[in-house]
Amino acid sequence: MGAGMFGGITYLPPVPGGRAAEPPVAMPVRSAAVVASRNDLVSDLTRLKELLDSGALTTEEFAAAKTKLLA
Repeated sequence: MGAGMFGGITYLPPVPGGRAAEPPVAMPVRSAAVVASRNDLVSDLTRLKELLDSGALTTEEFAAAKTKLLA
């Protein structure tokens, strides 16, 4: 028996003794908010590094601020 066609949807009857088809796995999609927050994080880390390089922050202050950003 062949596959039947109805309204553009193909139906294939299950194979006796076969296992059911597994549903497709959804791929994660990054929302605009996630991308924006990542860009903000990179900007903040870059700004902290510039402050460290200019001497405005000590190594300890930089490490603490970086840890707080990454938490």
